[in-house]
Amino acid sequence: MLESEDVIILTQAAFEAKEDKLYRLMRHRQRIREIRNFDFDGELTAWESGIDDQIVKGEFHLPVGREVEFIFRSRDVIHSAYMPHFRAQMNTVPGVPTRFKMTPTITTDSMRMVLDNPDFNYILLCNKVCGAAHFNMQMNIVIESQESYDAWLSEQGEFIVKEGSEDPEMEKASTNKESQTITASL
Repeated sequence: MLESEDVIILTQAAFEAKEDKLYRLMRHRQRIREIRNFDFDGELTAWESGIDDQIVKGEFHLPVGREVEFIFRSRDVIHSAYMPHFRAQMNTVPGVPTRFKMTPTITTDSMRMVLDNPDFNYILLCNKVCGAAHFNMQMNIVIESQESYDAWLSEQGEFIVKEGSEDPEMEKASTNKESQTITASL
């Protein structure tokens, strides 16, 4: 490399190395921008998409034969949402929503009959050693008909946080069932 006050002359290898480093820095900067301005779909912000989330503890239900999209978020450390019976696992990284889709094909009751095990349950658990409460991060998944799912969903309270408020409120509110999401709190 030759250098003067106004001009720097690089070898081809040095030029390519600088070009590669610049490309990687620009890509890294873009990723940081995407995290800050994360947009789910159709210009729906992270705040708007979570405003009608239903907080579910213990178990959650899914309809059989219908594609379900999971959007995982973490506030603290890396978790891993693991559903062994569905051969599905997704890491949850603080500040970065992760997502995947699946379609349950066998109801919980049908699987109990197939396995001849009346106590069988599909499960969701955390597959990372993420802290002192890690052992308790699991819940049952109930796969059922669309009608049973709709009945269960109508009984769940919504978690509503007024924008700018620190205090969440549990209350019933009307929502659009088409865009409704379930938040499984791990």
